[in-house]
Amino acid sequence: MIENTFRQVNIALVNELATIAPDLGVDIWAALDAAATKPFGYMPFWPGPGVGGHCIAVDPSYLSWRAEQQLGYGIGFIEHARAVNNRMPAHVVSRVRDVLGEEGRALRRARIHVLGVAYKPDVNDARESPAVSVAERLLRGGADVSYTDAYLRQIELDGRMFVSVDATADLVAGCDLVVLLTAHRGLDYDALLDAAPRLLDVTGTLRNRTDAVDAGRLVLL
Repeated sequence: MIENTFRQVNIALVNELATIAPDLGVDIWAALDAAATKPFGYMPFWPGPGVGGHCIAVDPSYLSWRAEQQLGYGIGFIEHARAVNNRMPAHVVSRVRDVLGEEGRALRRARIHVLGVAYKPDVNDARESPAVSVAERLLRGGADVSYTDAYLRQIELDGRMFVSVDATADLVAGCDLVVLLTAHRGLDYDALLDAAPRLLDVTGTLRNRTDAVDAGRLVLL
């Protein structure tokens, strides 16, 4: 529980920094990359759509609940971390709205393709997945959503069944926006970036594609 709480709290820290960095004029990914060059005393964590799975998303909350049952108060770090991470799917959707708005489009009826719905890369587990929460919020906002996930060929989103489709260059080229939420191995993300009109990378996987960032085709969280 301590190990999972450690990760939850540190992920929440970088997620909170990511939400305020633009207002501070800071490139959060460059700042975190710089911090990660320290050879000792620092463990890098990266922003994303939140936390999921049966460990990080659950164990810390149980620990805080247990403390409250026995002591009468929970664990403040855990409660704040949970709140920050739980806000991230809404923050991602807000970023989607911003990116679409720059093109004069609304979320309603926008064609959005999601890359990855599992809670972390290279697993077939969608329990507590923040990517699922993002996709469902997009659907409730009226977007036309499709997704690619080789590990989860079928999934229920907002009460409807969806089937994974291959992320071909033609498919992503026909979308208003592609959103990278879970970076499974096996996809050529550079090729997809080159084919998509615009791509919002929530994971930082493509952050070194400065050419696409400068051209406005790649947007980071």
